[in-house]
Amino acid sequence: EERKKTELHLQVEEYRQKKQQEAEEAKVLAEWRTEKKRAPSDADLERLRRRDSERLHLRQYRELEAQRAVQERQHRLDRIRSQVHISVSRNPDRITQATQSVLRRGSSTGSLDVCGTRLTSDIRHIPRLAIPTWRKVQCSALNSTTIPAKK
Repeated sequence: EERKKTELHLQVEEYRQKKQQEAEEAKVLAEWRTEKKRAPSDADLERLRRRDSERLHLRQYRELEAQRAVQERQHRLDRIRSQVHISVSRNPDRITQATQSVLRRGSSTGSLDVCGTRLTSDIRHIPRLAIPTWRKVQCSALNSTTIPAKK
C-alpha cells in the first residue's frame, strides 16, 4: 500500500512539473508572438532603410557595370567590323551545283555538263557522303530490336 502511495505521489508530482513546464513554454511563446507583432522601433526602421538603400545602390551599380560591359563589347565588335568588309553574293542554285571533287570525279565519266550540273535535274541524283560504318552498325542494331505492339 505504501509503495502504491509513493508511486502515485511520484506520478502526480511528475504530472505537475510537466504542466508547469508547458505553462512556462506557452507564456514564452505568447511573449515572443507579442514582440513579433509589435510595431518596429525607429532604430529597426532606420536599419532596414539603410540596408534597402545599400542593396538598391549595389543593384544599380551591377546593372550599370553590365550595361558598360555590353557597350564596350559592342564598341570592340564595331571597331573590328569596320576593319573587315565581307560581301558575299547569294546563289540559291549552289545547292544543286556539283562540288569541285564531284567535277573532278565526273570529268572522267563525262556525266556532267559544262556548267558543272548533272544532265538530269532530279535532286535525288545529287551525290552525298556515305553513311559511316559506325553509324550503320548502330542503325542496324536499332532496326533489329523489335518494339512490342500496344494491345
